[in-house]
Amino acid sequence: MDDDEYTSTDVELSSETLAAYRRFPQLCAYGLRHYRGSREVEPNPIRSDEVATAMAFLRMFRPTKKGTFSSYWLKHEAERWGGRNGMRHYVSNGALLLAALLLRLTVEPHRRPSPNAMIGLSKRDVRKFTG
Repeated sequence: MDDDEYTSTDVELSSETLAAYRRFPQLCAYGLRHYRGSREVEPNPIRSDEVATAMAFLRMFRPTKKGTFSSYWLKHEAERWGGRNGMRHYVSNGALLLAALLLRLTVEPHRRPSPNAMIGLSKRDVRKFTG
């Protein structure tokens, strides 16, 4: 499959995945909403290989009860880590969010309409990792 090729069935619809989509019905590759800025865009599905990379990355950190890091910032860290470790070098914001939801991490949507959310991870763990 090409890096740019998306399929609607790419992520397995487990009960955990369905629960994530019930909580955030607009969840797509862009994030919690299918908007870029204030413009609605066609939602791209989330790729399972990106979710796998994000899950492996997020598992390195202890969870917290409060959102501490932006999903958009974390996606870039997951991309750097994935590229260095033989996994995906691209991870969508939505894949990072779905991974966090599947791992039962805290996911707090931004107050203003945004595709991003705050993810609950130990600040000490993440800072140690990112330097």
